[in-house]
Amino acid sequence: MTAYSQDGSVRHEFERANQGVFLAAVNAVLAKFLDELPLAFDTPELTWLLKRLRRFILEGGKRALATYCYWGFRGASGAPHPPGLVTAAAGLEMLQACALLQDDIVDRSPLRRGQAAMPRQLTEHHVERCWGGSPDDFGISGTLVLSDLCLSWTGTLIDRSTRDAARARALRAVVDEIVRHAAYGTVLELIAQAARDYDLSRAFTIAHHKCGRYMFSPALRAGGIMADASVELQGAYAKAGVAIGEAFQFRNDILDIFRKMDVTGKAMLDDVRQGTPTVLVAYALRLARPDQIQRIRHLYGNPEITDNEAEELRVLFRTSGAVAVVEKCIDERTDTAVAVLRRAVGGDMGPAVEALVRATLRYDR
Repeated sequence: MTAYSQDGSVRHEFERANQGVFLAAVNAVLAKFLDELPLAFDTPELTWLLKRLRRFILEGGKRALATYCYWGFRGASGAPHPPGLVTAAAGLEMLQACALLQDDIVDRSPLRRGQAAMPRQLTEHHVERCWGGSPDDFGISGTLVLSDLCLSWTGTLIDRSTRDAARARALRAVVDEIVRHAAYGTVLELIAQAARDYDLSRAFTIAHHKCGRYMFSPALRAGGIMADASVELQGAYAKAGVAIGEAFQFRNDILDIFRKMDVTGKAMLDDVRQGTPTVLVAYALRLARPDQIQRIRHLYGNPEITDNEAEELRVLFRTSGAVAVVEKCIDERTDTAVAVLRRAVGGDMGPAVEALVRATLRYDR
């Protein structure tokens, strides 16, 4: 038997290696699934579209949902991960692909995972072919249809992950929860963005639904379902996952303004140009002086913001105290998640779980 060090470092290294094997297996399941699509899709233009979609699904991305699904299982069971867990995690990653495609439609994002976002790829393809109609409309409509495919394939993968009817229903409920909360949070965000409503409580509500209830909590619980986790452990997963998700959103809000594209895989200043109602801007408007508030409102939401104006906005966010407050929000939620998970999984698994959470939320990820 392996003698684990007092701080759990040996366990940590073992779990990291096992996690790598697991994620490779998830990618293999996704690749095999996509390669076995019905021949009915085998027409020249559909082939082109599906190749773009295949590349989007398989290349890039951090596999966060699959990773937390793995840890949800490991926290509930000391057994090696079964094939069904790999398939369930692949289903969650397919759902993530659906969500990101729709997100790039809503946000008009030019980049995703370091390359042109799908609406832009399809728009450029339309232009290159000299087709009729609006290239932008084609890009948006085509991406929406591709996201529908991903949603359908999510259900197929989830159904393949288990023959147990109760587990299948529980996994389906997790998928439904992800879709429901993502939609609810996105609608709230669209309304607030259109109204330039930067109310702090609304910003927190949006973050809660768009990320708190969307990513890590359902993924942990999906892993727990595959391990027949207790009600108490599933409750801990839900609480910790919400804290991680909200902190993750707050970190992204900061990264959008203070880090370059190569860190996030998205274009810099997307939130600023669109006027996204983040907790960061809500705190800035609450804490800043009247003259600063006027300037923030002038700069935030300006699609033509210059580099100098962007730097001015960064200074305003810092000097108002908003960045420090949001960093504190991140730290509080990180500590909550770590404490809850350490108590829930216990033993040698605790340090490995803590390392995962802190790596997810660190500044330079």
